[in-house]
Amino acid sequence: MKKVRLLYVILSIIICSVFMCGFSNAHSVDLDPEGLITMPMMLIGGKGTISVYKESNYELFYQAVNIQNDIYQQMQIAKTNGDNEQKTLKEEYIKLQNDVQNLKSIYESAKEEYDNAKNGNVSSTELERLKTEYETAVANYNNKVKEYNDKIREYNSSVNETNNNIKELTPAYNENNWISTTDRQVKVDLSQFSGEQTFVIWAKINTSSGETYYDESIYTMQGTKANEVKVTGITLDKNEIILGQGEEYTITANILPADATNKSVEWTSDNEKVATVSNGKVTAKSTGTATITATTKDGGFKNTVKVTVTEKKSNLDSDKTNNKEISKYSNNTDTTIANTSKLPNTGIYGITIALIISICFIGIFCYKKYKNYNIK
Repeated sequence: MKKVRLLYVILSIIICSVFMCGFSNAHSVDLDPEGLITMPMMLIGGKGTISVYKESNYELFYQAVNIQNDIYQQMQIAKTNGDNEQKTLKEEYIKLQNDVQNLKSIYESAKEEYDNAKNGNVSSTELERLKTEYETAVANYNNKVKEYNDKIREYNSSVNETNNNIKELTPAYNENNWISTTDRQVKVDLSQFSGEQTFVIWAKINTSSGETYYDESIYTMQGTKANEVKVTGITLDKNEIILGQGEEYTITANILPADATNKSVEWTSDNEKVATVSNGKVTAKSTGTATITATTKDGGFKNTVKVTVTEKKSNLDSDKTNNKEISKYSNNTDTTIANTSKLPNTGIYGITIALIISICFIGIFCYKKYKNYNIK
């Protein structure tokens, strides 16, 4: 009976050890219970190969799903916390494992002495002492084995909880985005992003028997696209503008730094009844004030311009000025004649004076000329 108990204890240790070694892949086993899919260890240049076992006739698909930085950070925190806890538990179960081995040697030695005593010529008192030592050694060993198994279960529970936490954060596949692969190759286009990005690569296999299984693995890759220059701020050419109704003004936005990759700006008005804005062009609608806000799409940096809209200017003043210009030239209501006349309008009196002066000049001229001829 004791041999059966010992065999059970040893078998329990072996089972727990095997379970512990395979537990780190429990997440994959849950996804792929038949163990048909093995994801690539790494993706070199965005490429890797999926291994398929036990199946010769199947359809294989994959897709890459980007993991947002904040989500990936949460996944890393969950993994770090889990790793720290599991490191402590591992140190504890390794110590217990050594204790189990030591107690195993003690109980085996006690058993050997007790068995020899039973077959030898010893007193009943000595035999009873050896029996007690053996039973104590077995009890100590069994208790330590139980403690060790409990610690193994605690370790496995921590691994399982960590895997589940990461699984909950892992982005799911999109049923419309599967890519068929006949050579089992996975390819991620690195030219579509810059810097490091993390992806979960999902795999799906349709077996010849009509079953579908999934698997996934997380990879961090380095993009080959030129690094983006992030926006650090925005300035505007005006802080405040005054417009009359119907007038327009285009605000000039300067994105910082000058070589920023994404210079897109969103424009808004907090009072579109007063002023509207489109691509920086402000249109005055009615009297009042409005605040125009420019927001960078990259980074969400903002700057504002206060717009004051006044009443539209009247045309009466300009009409009066035109009338004065007309009166300078003539009282004639015909503005065309008044503006084009070259000579002053002197009247009949001026003409008479001019005629008398002309007659006098002619008379003097004739007198001097005919005097030389001695006309009597």
